[in-house]
Order: sequence, then C-alpha cells, then structure tokens
Amino acid sequence: MEKIDKFIAAACYLPFISIIAIIAGLIKKASNAFVIYHVRNGIALFLLSFISIFSFAVPVIGGFIWLIFLAVDAYGIYLSIKGLTNFIPIVTPLGKIIPVEKIYAVLTGKPFPQQTILQSSSQNTQSSQQIIQSQQQNTQSPQQTPQSADTAQQEQSTQNQSSNK
Repeated sequence: MEKIDKFIAAACYLPFISIIAIIAGLIKKASNAFVIYHVRNGIALFLLSFISIFSFAVPVIGGFIWLIFLAVDAYGIYLSIKGLTNFIPIVTPLGKIIPVEKIYAVLTGKPFPQQTILQSSSQNTQSSQQIIQSQQQNTQSPQQTPQSADTAQQEQSTQNQSSNK
C-alpha cells in the first residue's frame, strides 16, 4: 500500500476538506479497495455531520455530538494511517449503502472499475486464508503426541499386513 493511498484515506476524515479528498479518492484511486472503503466512510461521516448541524439548537447536546464526531474523525484517520479497514459503528453501515459507483460515474462519465475492487478483495481473502492455514500449521506441534504416534504405528502395521497378503 502506497503512502498516497493512506494520505487520501486519512484526508477523507478531515472535517472541512473531506469533500475534496473524497472526490480525489474517487477519481484517482477508484480501483483501490482500501481508499474506496475510507471514501465511503468519509461520505457517511460528512452526511451525518451535516445533518447534526440541527443539534446545535440545544447547545449542550450539540457540543457533545460534535465531540463524538471529532473522536470518530480521529479514529478514522488513525485507521487509514495504519492501513486498516476496521468497523466504525454507524458510519461503516451507512457507508456501505452509499452508491459510490454512481457518484464516480457522474464525476468522470466512465463506469466504475468494479473488477479491480473484486480482485483486491479476493487477494485479501486469499492472503487471509494463507495466514489462517499457516497459523493452523504452527499450532500443530512438530512432535507427535503418544496417542498420534500409536495411531501412526497402527496405520503403518495395517499397511504392512495388507502388503504382505
């Protein structure tokens, strides 16, 4: 993952310039699943913060809600700098329903590059499966337990008897 991907992803969470980063991320990095994930979350957070402007009618509640938004922004920036795509409550589910494909088509006049995202997702799935398999192999002890050694000897003696017949 390139530094520019992390930078664009982090900028999607900055309160006042997020819309610029979101557009740049959509146009320049539409084939990058990591950037698109954070673009979706950035759009969701932008919409939620825009709607929450009405919460300033009650000063105490409005201030509290904006503190929550700042914490979510900071967490999103942290995740993007670390190269992670962790779940952010309320924001991620809302981000999943945002039609970035249509927004991309309106901005560029081109169809959204779906195949590259699917390839990225399948590569992540394959690497996750490889990690799980290697962890399973590491958890199996290199030395045989007495029970597994007995089983191996029984199988070997059964094979020897069948080959002798």
